[in-house]
Formats: sequence, C-alpha cells, structure tokens
Amino acid sequence: MDKEKIRNKLDELFIRHRIVFWNDPDREFEEMLPSLGLDGPDGTDGINILLPEKIGQLKTKVVIELERPGDKFLVYSGAAIPRPEDDWLLDVRLYSYQFFADTASMIVEELGLRNHSLRDHIAKRKKFFANKQRMAQLKKIIAPGDGKEDIDRKMLAVLVKADSDRFFDIVHSLFTSFPFEEGLDSMPSRFVDIQKMELEDVFWGFAREAFGYQAEQPNPRHFLTCLFVSDLQISLAKAQAQYDGQTMPF
Repeated sequence: MDKEKIRNKLDELFIRHRIVFWNDPDREFEEMLPSLGLDGPDGTDGINILLPEKIGQLKTKVVIELERPGDKFLVYSGAAIPRPEDDWLLDVRLYSYQFFADTASMIVEELGLRNHSLRDHIAKRKKFFANKQRMAQLKKIIAPGDGKEDIDRKMLAVLVKADSDRFFDIVHSLFTSFPFEEGLDSMPSRFVDIQKMELEDVFWGFAREAFGYQAEQPNPRHFLTCLFVSDLQISLAKAQAQYDGQTMPF
C-alpha cells in the first residue's frame, strides 16, 4: 500500500478522532511506521504513536486516559484485534476508530462503506478495483449501507454501462451490446468484461433470482432465448385472456 495514501488517510481520521487503533497482524507496515512522520520533528499534528506490545496494555490505557487525555494517539499493534474478553483496551477501542491498511480495507474506506466485514468480499474482486475509472464510476452509485449483493449488482451495472443498478436495466444494457450481425452464438462485449472481472457466476446468480433462469451451462444466447420465450408466453396468455372475455358475434 502506498505510504502517502496511508498518511493522507490517517490525517483525515485524526481530524475526527483523538485515538486511532491500527492492528497489523502480518506486520506488513511495521517498518513503514516511523517514516510516516506522524510525530517526527517536522510533524505538527501532535499525533503520538503507542505500541501496547512494548509498554503494555495497562500503561497504554493510563497514558491515553490519565496522563495525556487531550493528546492524539495512534495505537499500533502487530497482532490481530483481541477477543473482547481479552482486550484491556476494549472500552477505549469502542469510542475510537479502528483503522486497517490492507488494500481491501482501503477500498472499503474509499467507497465510504460502513461495514468493514466486507473486506474479504472486496478482496475477492480486486481485478475490478484495479481500474481507477471503474472505481470512480462505482463511487457515484455506492451507498454507505450497501451489502455484498448491492456491491456486486452495482459492479455489474458499471461494467455493462447500465442506466441504473436494477438487474433488469443491467440485462437490457448487456444485450444492447449483442453483436446480432455476427450470429446468436457470438458473445456480447460487455459480457466478456464481466468474465474478465470473474463476475460471471455473480451475474448468473442474479439471473436466477430475478428471472428464474437456470441452466447447466448458462450462456447469453440461451438466456436471451429464454427471456424471449417467456415474454412470448406472457403476451399470448394476455391475448388469450382478452379473447376469452369478449362476446364473439355469430
């Protein structure tokens, strides 16, 4: 992760929070910590770095709440977040901010998502987020409370350039790129983009949920054919109902 991006994010967090916890169980950023300049000679932020593993959790708590109650602190640990029953700093952690610096966590932060448990879900879709343009388009339609399905659906909407993230609009936009002049066995270019982002299974999951579409080997041609047939059946049923309700002259 880019050091400048981490520093900028920490600066932003300390505008709103006095204490920020940073757990780094892989110690991926431990060597970077001194070079962030948070409490260096040229730093004017007054941000102090505390290392509970060196000074102890009890001492950390005393410094934060008794000795220097007005100062800002970055509490860095090279261990995972402890279980609540083992966490001497739990009460402090609850009124502070928990920061993560891995790529998925930074994406969660950038998207403004409230649920940090989405990190693993985001990490599995790293190909999508590697492109700044796609990321910018997604940020326009994402909402803080979005969950896994919301994010996936909106990612599909970005890929197929849909007018909205409704799955109906996603399907409509997908088939506007269908190269019918090349035959029905050809592949829509926007579906190729879905495949490249490894979201094909996600798309078929939404298709099953929205349209009841299931197939052993789903593909755009078969899906489109099923939609046409279903629409034809509905239209014929409506026409039959209207016909049956009419009084026919003899």
